Amino acid sequence: MKLSLAATILSCLSALPAIIAAPSPELDSSEHSSELVKKDCPSLIEGYYLGQCNGLSCKWHGVNLDCEIGKCVGKGGGDGSCCHVKGRVHCPNGGWIGGQ
Repeated sequence: MKLSLAATILSCLSALPAIIAAPSPELDSSEHSSELVKKDCPSLIEGYYLGQCNGLSCKWHGVNLDCEIGKCVGKGGGDGSCCHVKGRVHCPNGGWIGGQ
C-alpha cells in the first residue's frame, strides 16, 4: 500500500512541470478592454474645455480638479474618460451639459 501511494504522489509531482508550462488560452482583448466602458465627449464639448478623468478628479490642463457635477467613477467613468470644465467641472456620470 505504501508503495502504491508513493508511486501515485511521485507520478503527480512529475506531471506538475508540464501542467505549469502549458500555455494559457489567449483572451480576445477587444471584448475585455477597459476602453469599451469609457465615455466619449459629447460633440458640443471641444478643444479648450476638454479634460480627462484621473482617479476621482478631472485633469484639465495639467491640474486635477474635483468633480462638481457627476463623477469620474462607475460605469462610463474611469481614468481617461472625458470630463470638461465649462463654468463648473462636469464629469461623465451625471455631469454632461444638456443631459448628454
